[in-house]
Amino acid sequence: MHAFADRNGKFDGLETAWFTIEGDGARLDQVRNLLTALGNNVLVINSKNKTRYHLANVMVSNLVLAMLNIGCNLMTACGIDEESALKSLMPLIMNNIENISEKGFLP
Repeated sequence: MHAFADRNGKFDGLETAWFTIEGDGARLDQVRNLLTALGNNVLVINSKNKTRYHLANVMVSNLVLAMLNIGCNLMTACGIDEESALKSLMPLIMNNIENISEKGFLP
């Protein structure tokens, strides 16, 4: 899993990406071993969960970006320029991300 922000093929940060694979038997083990040997993190899912897995990624990536865009648009509707809106929201965004990363979700 990795967000690509450059349409020109730059793959910066790919070394921290998680690779998700599906399948069974020797081929699955070969692919997992290859990715692991290259230093990658690997998740294995059952193919019946592929849609749910994709939805989870869309929810935490694409939809989060859409919500952030809406938040910035609401700030600009208050008369705040877009750059200031984004800069003022970034500490809130980053604090939430750091809290989830360090402490998990609240019960």
